[in-house]
Amino acid sequence: MGAGASIDDGAVASLPSDVVEKYRSGETLKNEMAAEDAKFIRHQSKQMWKNHQGIIALFTERSKSQLRRCALLYQQSEDMGGYNTKLEDEIHEMLGGNYGDFMRLLVLRREDIDIENLDTALMCIGCEESILMDVLCTCSPVDMLRLAELFKEKHKVSLSSKIESKTPKAGSFQRFMMYILENARDTDEVTAPDEAAAQAE
Repeated sequence: MGAGASIDDGAVASLPSDVVEKYRSGETLKNEMAAEDAKFIRHQSKQMWKNHQGIIALFTERSKSQLRRCALLYQQSEDMGGYNTKLEDEIHEMLGGNYGDFMRLLVLRREDIDIENLDTALMCIGCEESILMDVLCTCSPVDMLRLAELFKEKHKVSLSSKIESKTPKAGSFQRFMMYILENARDTDEVTAPDEAAAQAE
């Protein structure tokens, strides 16, 4: 759940009051921490991002979900001049180079990183097969559905159609990619190596 998350009434009714209170207390603390982090980053923005020790400590000591809370509060903050600035965009602009790229990747959601990698793999003359495999072969079925939705939303074409148009028709690599895309496999299931290989073939 993101900043301002809450338990619905049905869930509250079925939980002991002390559990609900602990949950709400935890959410309050997470939101307060995210607000403090956003305040620190706003100060750094006004100071041209000079406190690198503090910046590195903040971005490397927070979880991905906590950084996303911070990024959301940063984007919504009124004292940033109403520009609706995305934290990841400002990091890229202000820090630059490998340093900025690394810090930006810490803030981005996995699905955003995957979409950028898919763009690199597919939005060129050919197809970067290794990048495509790195992205799709590490997705769970749930991740894959979300990724396909985001890809179609961004490019107005399905991910499967794009891959089919960029890979040798009816080739082994294309068949493998289609299998990965369409197979609603249970990633928690224990499968014998020989059986898994047979399924892939």
